[in-house]
Amino acid sequence: MNVLLAQLDTFIAPEVEPLPSPPITDALLYESTWLLPGAVALLAIAALVVMRRNKGAAKLAIPAFLVLLLAAAGAWFLNTNVTTERETLAERTNQLVDAAVAADIARLRDMLAADAIVEVPQASIIARRIPVSILLSSDFISSQLGRLGGLTDHGVQEVTAAIDGPASARSQTSIWAQPQGQGKTGSIWRIDWRKDTDGDWKAKRIEALWIQGFGSN
Repeated sequence: MNVLLAQLDTFIAPEVEPLPSPPITDALLYESTWLLPGAVALLAIAALVVMRRNKGAAKLAIPAFLVLLLAAAGAWFLNTNVTTERETLAERTNQLVDAAVAADIARLRDMLAADAIVEVPQASIIARRIPVSILLSSDFISSQLGRLGGLTDHGVQEVTAAIDGPASARSQTSIWAQPQGQGKTGSIWRIDWRKDTDGDWKAKRIEALWIQGFGSN
């Protein structure tokens, strides 16, 4: 994460504790589009070459190749057609960032829990905990956009997610933004999610882990 942020400008983000890694089976079967299928396909080719050179196994070379090739196709199908909860949360995080930058109040209301809060420990005492009722007020959004002078560009550099329970999860993302007339700045955020009764993930807590230019950075 630090390298990604550092490539954007001259700043380097501090070390931030990462979220737990996904189970290896989920990562390979569902979240690595080409890693497992590619490995099995290479194994199929290697098996074909080796077995055809072995007189005792030459007759089995083509069947073995086809079986492994079919397994590679199956792995690719799983990776491209099954969306895990972590992938859903990663996409949800990207959408939340875009909605916040665009000041899309309707979209934010749809993505934030009614009791959601935003915590910015680096800010003044008054602004450290902002409830959603204030966050989504048009006056607050207008004042913040006015203070920033508008963003000319932004991007999400990295998103990770972890499932903590049937209806509880977290995501973590590093973001860069470029206010009008200024250079790019980086930040790292952690989002706590709660699944509602309709099965939608709602952000219940958004915490700034690091913001360039705040605190000791």
